[in-house]
Amino acid sequence: MFKILLNKDDERTTKFAEELLLQRKKMIIDIEKDLTSVEWWNYKFQGERLFKNNNRFFIFLAYKNSFEDARPLKGNLELIKDKVGKKLDSIITDDLNNIRYYYDKEKSVEGAYQILSTSILVTN
Repeated sequence: MFKILLNKDDERTTKFAEELLLQRKKMIIDIEKDLTSVEWWNYKFQGERLFKNNNRFFIFLAYKNSFEDARPLKGNLELIKDKVGKKLDSIITDDLNNIRYYYDKEKSVEGAYQILSTSILVTN
């Protein structure tokens, strides 16, 4: 849909699409400054079939200038390796996020949980 907007020969539509991209870029920058809420979301809404309350290092993927699914970034191993390496080299206990959440998607594991996590955001 976004590609259709960009291809319209209309100044208002083009400005609208450019503003959407600018807002997305700002949102990605803001999210990267504090990934704790994204980590919390991943624990809170994880699938019941594979539920685990274990410490995690999340690698989030996003395009700054596109609304596409960022899964293709998984193939950029050098970029991921570099970011993971930098994070691991600089990590200290105080950098870990203390995530508290209440899980209620499956009765057998329903309850309040607390866990430690950290993450990086890989963008392109």
